[in-house]
Amino acid sequence: NARIKAYNSVFANGGTSNVALRGGDYLFNFCTISNYSSSTRILNSLFLSGSETQPITAANFNNCIINGNSFNEIKAEGEDFCQYHIDHCFVKETSNDTIHFSNCVHEKGNEVGFTLINKEYFYDFHIDSTSKARNIGDSTLVVRFPECATDLDANPRDNGGKPDVGAYTYIKKENATKRKR
Repeated sequence: NARIKAYNSVFANGGTSNVALRGGDYLFNFCTISNYSSSTRILNSLFLSGSETQPITAANFNNCIINGNSFNEIKAEGEDFCQYHIDHCFVKETSNDTIHFSNCVHEKGNEVGFTLINKEYFYDFHIDSTSKARNIGDSTLVVRFPECATDLDANPRDNGGKPDVGAYTYIKKENATKRKR
């Protein structure tokens, strides 16, 4: 039953669900929720669970990447008590659900286009030049939420059109400013 507002955040490689929400009110803008594991995993990257005693009153995901190496990376239980909406996101989900999803790019494969560090599913979660997560975001989100005007590396999201989705905007390497971690 928490209240969470997350912006420009990466929730990655948690082993089980990276984000598991049970009851509450949630807002995720420009987040990357991605789970790549070399072992078999049975839980989705994003897991939503609502019940009569712990309803999810709102769970909104805007301009996010929800991806991983399982077949579907989003699961919702207790739909009668689980109010969620996923808008302008890159999702690994094969649903034709138009109630909970709008303006999304649905992928069945691992084609988000993350920068691969090695062949063992180790990514830095920046998107590359060929990513299907580029230029698919809602540009009004940056105006409504000024804290989203820059990405996690402090690069501006304004590219003169639709922004890239996820925590990082694509920047050519010679123009990138990478934050030390």
